[in-house]
Amino acid sequence: MGWMVLAVMKSLTASLPPAGLAWLAAGGMLYSVGIYWFVNDEKIRHGHGIWHLFVLGGSITQFVSVYGYVI
Repeated sequence: MGWMVLAVMKSLTASLPPAGLAWLAAGGMLYSVGIYWFVNDEKIRHGHGIWHLFVLGGSITQFVSVYGYVI
């Protein structure tokens, strides 16, 4: 769901300033990078907890984007 934003990227770039897009993209990247720890949860000690940190980081950056540039 996180990368479904690409379907409406044209209208999104017209609505958000570059800083808002950067915060939004940073959140997507954090979610995507965190998948590594989610997939390798059994092999990496505390992998599931590390994955949750990436999810938290992604949520925070996307919150900043919405709160700072949409609301």
